[in-house]
This record gives sequence, C-alpha cells and structure tokens, in this order.
Amino acid sequence: MRASLPKLYSHELVSLLFELPYCRISSLTEAGIAKRQTASQYLKQLVGIGVLAEVEAGKEKLFIHPKLMQLLTRDSNRFVRYIKKAQALPDERSHIPSSIRSRSVGWKAPASMARR
Repeated sequence: MRASLPKLYSHELVSLLFELPYCRISSLTEAGIAKRQTASQYLKQLVGIGVLAEVEAGKEKLFIHPKLMQLLTRDSNRFVRYIKKAQALPDERSHIPSSIRSRSVGWKAPASMARR
C-alpha cells in the first residue's frame, strides 16, 4: 500500500484495515481518518490496487479485506504477496475468496456485519 498509494498511506488507516476483516466508509469517518467523500475515495483506491474487495450489503457497501479474511478462516497461515495491477492474472479478483468473489445478487451480509 505504501508503494502503490503513498499519499493515502497512514498508520491509522492500516491499523483500521486490520481491526476487522471488513470496513465501511463510516469506519474511516468515525476514526477521524477522513470525511465521508474522501473516505469513499480512499476505499475505492484500495479496491483498485487489490487490497480490498467492494461488496454490496443491503443499501450500504462493505469493503472486505480478503487476505485478512483468509488468514482468519483457513487452517494455513500462508500469505501470498499482493500482485501489482500490471502483473495481475486474467481474473484480477483471483486472490479474493470465491464466497466473496461471486457477488451474487442474493448475497446477504452475515448478521455479525450488520450495522449496529
């Protein structure tokens, strides 16, 4: 992230991305990292470089951190480095777990992700 988006990188943002395997725009605004529009741009830039995956959950968007999700849900803790966009495989979302990648219309966020 620091190499791909140096202006976006901050310790606070990286810490927030590793608190939970997902975040919302409001997560960044509540943490005081950015205002709503800027937070949305930050998260979309992170989707653009493959750090996050954007998923619609009802009328809001969740930004899933697929690599953290894999570390939390798999027995293996093998971590594959991020691939730069220019080197990406034909399916640029190949590093995203298939359960997230499907993005089917019927996908519903688990109750644990519901807004409190």
